[in-house]
Amino acid sequence: MNAKVEDIVNNQDKTAKSTIPWGMIGSIILAITAPFFYLNGKAYHDGYLGYFKLEPSMFPLDTSATFVTAVVAWFHAMTGGMQGGLKFIGQHWPWVSTTGLAIILAFGLLNYLRARLTSNINRKRQAENKSQTPAPNPSLLRELGKCLFYLVFLNYGIFSVMFLISFILMTTITPFMFVGQKSAADDLQDGFKDSPLVTLTDPSGAKGTYRLMQCSAAFCALYADGKAITVPVTALNWAVSDLSERLPKATSE
Repeated sequence: MNAKVEDIVNNQDKTAKSTIPWGMIGSIILAITAPFFYLNGKAYHDGYLGYFKLEPSMFPLDTSATFVTAVVAWFHAMTGGMQGGLKFIGQHWPWVSTTGLAIILAFGLLNYLRARLTSNINRKRQAENKSQTPAPNPSLLRELGKCLFYLVFLNYGIFSVMFLISFILMTTITPFMFVGQKSAADDLQDGFKDSPLVTLTDPSGAKGTYRLMQCSAAFCALYADGKAITVPVTALNWAVSDLSERLPKATSE
């Protein structure tokens, strides 16, 4: 009985120990990706509002809303990338097929030559005596070359790290600004038909209907007739969303 209890305790200890590294790795990945994910949502939000010449600071997002916006941005980026890739393949399928075949043949030939060379070397080693070769004599030129290599490698290493950080920031922010602008262009093309409809009185006293673009805690952006206007939230007291298209249609016998 005691042996069974010890086995159970040992298994639990092994399971607990095996989950700790994965939890640490997950926490590290989350800590690294969270700032970039936040930048994705912020860039998408700024790009979307900037397309309509609206000031993003008038429509700030809190942290949770920024991460939700980042999810939307990634969705649009993935769908846009897939559509663009499929469209490119459909338009240039002969070139894509030829390039893919050439890459397969090239890497296949290189792997074959490498395997054949390795096989020949192994055969020669088996045929030779297993006597230990003497260590090479020190060389001044070799040592100078090592110092030069380490110096150049250090300088290029620092440059590579700086370039990598700049490249990550550029690829993290810029594409999602374009994704936000692309989504804004699609909404503008559709006239914000899926947005709620509000009725307001302009400064001249004329009433007009507008589509709701986006709201913050203080301001709302509205659209009508190719123009985007910004009004205080207190100016809105009624918004209507047309849901008739989503209602089941009555079937007549």
